[in-house]
Amino acid sequence: MSSPSTDQRTREETRPSSIPGIYHYCDLWCERCAFQDRCTRRHDQLAFERLLEPDHAGLDTWLCDWERDVSGDEFYLLSPSERSAFLDILERREPPVTEDEYQRAQTSLDQKTIRRQRHPLARAAAAYEHAVRDEIRRLCDHLYPAETWRVDRALETVARHAGRITTRAVRAAGGLVGGLFGHETPEQLRGVHSDANGCAKALLLLIDESIDAWQVLTSEPKAAELESQMLFRLDTVRRLVVEHFPRAMEFVRPGFDEGGESG
Repeated sequence: MSSPSTDQRTREETRPSSIPGIYHYCDLWCERCAFQDRCTRRHDQLAFERLLEPDHAGLDTWLCDWERDVSGDEFYLLSPSERSAFLDILERREPPVTEDEYQRAQTSLDQKTIRRQRHPLARAAAAYEHAVRDEIRRLCDHLYPAETWRVDRALETVARHAGRITTRAVRAAGGLVGGLFGHETPEQLRGVHSDANGCAKALLLLIDESIDAWQVLTSEPKAAELESQMLFRLDTVRRLVVEHFPRAMEFVRPGFDEGGESG
């Protein structure tokens, strides 16, 4: 049986309108994306949604949990090339993968996961996410329903982007802590065209939108109390990104930068 990643690679090859890998560097806000019909990830999400009854009470929660599982799993936080190398070992048939090879691959994945999580960039992003999670429910209770659409959209932006800032930061940190199997070059790990640099660019864009959202929310007293704390945490993440990835904005994201769109 093929893995989800193998199936996804096959679908991208057989659907000529799709943009391969566009979902690797987006903000995962699919509903507002101009490239929904050209993204295999969105196609899969809608296919799963259609499997459920339209009036399913847990639909929104189920989709949110599915998205979090996909974006937060340690395997999916590898770069695309690392995932491919990992799968090449696990799915090899000739000669069959040995138990020792499997254990070495799994150990490499576990060790890289620990190194990523301990990196200051990943830790700073997680600290921001946890701060938002601690406050967002009280903030929503206080502000919802919002008096203006701008406040409503700002709340949604803060809530949506918090977790995505962490996942993009962790993937970017993956290029700073060494490769999965130890044979990757510095250029492959964190060069201009590397996955880590692309994640750093996506991360900077998420931070900018989050800062704008907090500034909109400052018109509300409860949010104004939190602004300085949240902006400080976001600035900490931004400084670490710029320090480690000074050429992040040079990365060309499939679809978005090639077509002049943002997302």
